[in-house]
Amino acid sequence: MRSFLLAVAIGLAGAGLVHIAVIFLIPRAAPASAWSRIYEITEPFEARRLDEADIIYDADPLFAIAACRFDLTKGPLKLSAQGNVPFWSVALINPGGQTVWSINDRNGTEENLDLMVVNRLQEIEIRREMPPELASTVLALSSNDEGIAVIRIFRPDETYDPVSDAFIDSIRCEPF
Repeated sequence: MRSFLLAVAIGLAGAGLVHIAVIFLIPRAAPASAWSRIYEITEPFEARRLDEADIIYDADPLFAIAACRFDLTKGPLKLSAQGNVPFWSVALINPGGQTVWSINDRNGTEENLDLMVVNRLQEIEIRREMPPELASTVLALSSNDEGIAVIRIFRPDETYDPVSDAFIDSIRCEPF
């Protein structure tokens, strides 16, 4: 009986160690995150369509998706697009894959996308001498110098593809 209890205790301890090892190995063994896949295929201030590539595995088929990687050490991100789409949204994603800021056409200032992503020092500088062309631009404060802006455009069915494609083609992702 004593040897049986010893065997059970050793088995439970071994199973616990294996479970702990698996938990620590998950980040290395898991497939690359969306952040790392986008980071690998884009350069800073480059817009890239994502819904037609195998970058986002579980993309909603009702949305066209594009991304713009930015590096605020090279200047603020000026993100703009024009078009009459049913709905658009922009989410800023930090290197940890977390959404840190978002906006959509319902709470933006205009129908068109006009956004500038800045860090704290850039925000102070821009607000000090606000250029007239930025009067209707929404400022988004980012605590990270690197990030990805993910733009989603709603397309209820295939008849909206030309409209959503035109919106995506008009995306400008540039340093200011």
